Amino acid sequence: QRYFVLIQKRGKSYIVKIDPSTIPYRTPTVKKSVFKIAEVIQS
Repeated sequence: QRYFVLIQKRGKSYIVKIDPSTIPYRTPTVKKSVFKIAEVIQS
């Protein structure tokens, strides 16, 4: 499956979420990819 991830800056932090226009199945792999992007942004 293909999907987009939105990254929004809110003050000093970021919000990482799945773009609602793509609506992927929320499999463990999709969830893990979003968490991994968040980890990379934090470091």
